[in-house]
Amino acid sequence: VFDLLLKALRGYFIDVAGKRADLALSAALYAQVMDLRLDQPRQPVGSLANNLREFDSLREFFTSATLVTLVDLPFVLLFLVVVWAVGGWQMALVPAAGIPVVLALALALQAPLRARIRRVFRAAEAKHTALIETLGAIEQVKTLGAASELQRKWEAMVEYVARESLGTRLISTFAVNFSGFVQVIVSAATIVVGVYLIADNRLTLGGLIACNIIAGRAIAPLAQVAALFTRYHQAMSALAALNKIMEAPVER
Repeated sequence: VFDLLLKALRGYFIDVAGKRADLALSAALYAQVMDLRLDQPRQPVGSLANNLREFDSLREFFTSATLVTLVDLPFVLLFLVVVWAVGGWQMALVPAAGIPVVLALALALQAPLRARIRRVFRAAEAKHTALIETLGAIEQVKTLGAASELQRKWEAMVEYVARESLGTRLISTFAVNFSGFVQVIVSAATIVVGVYLIADNRLTLGGLIACNIIAGRAIAPLAQVAALFTRYHQAMSALAALNKIMEAPVER
C-alpha cells in the first residue's frame, strides 16, 4: 500500500509540474508568434505551424514516463548493493554484468537513431508545409491544373516519412527487446549461480528468491533507456525548431 501511495504521489507531482510548464511555455510561444516582425524573413506558415505543434513532443518528454525512468535509474545501484548484502558478491556480479551490455547497445544505436529522427522531423515539417500551403491556395491549384503534380509530391513525402519512421521504430524496438532478453538472461544466471551457492551452504532458498526479484528490479529501468533516448532525440529536434522561433526578431 505504501509503495502504491508513493507511486501515486510521484505521478501527481509530475502531472502538476507538467501542467504549469505547459501553460507557461504555450503562452510564451504564442506571444512570440504574435510579436514576430512582419518586415523580417519568416518561416512558411505550414512550417511554423508544424514547429509549434511539435511543442507537444517536448512537453511529453518532460511529463510522461521519462522522468519516472530518470528517477528510477539511481536505484539500480541501490538494488545491486542489496543483492550483494543478501547473496554476496557472486550474486551481485550477475546483474552488474548485464547493465553495461544494455547500456553499450543503447549508446551504439544512438547515432543512427538520432540521424533518422532528424530526417523524419525535417520531412514531416516539409509535408505539413505542403499541406497547409496547398489548402491555402486550393483555387489556384485547381486553376493551374497542378493537382496531379502536387499529389505525386505528397505521396512521395508520405512514403519517405513512413519509411524513415519505420526504421526509427525498428531500432527502438530492437533495443527494448534486447534489454528484455538481457533481463531474462540475468534472471536465469542468477538462479544458476544461486543454486551453486545453496549447495555450498552460502545462500538460502529464500535468499535466492529475494536476489532474483531484486536483480530483476535492477535491470528493469534499463529496459526503458532505449525508449528514453528515442523520446530525447525527438524532444531535442522539437526544441531546436522552437528555439528558432523564440530567437526570431520581434516588434517589442
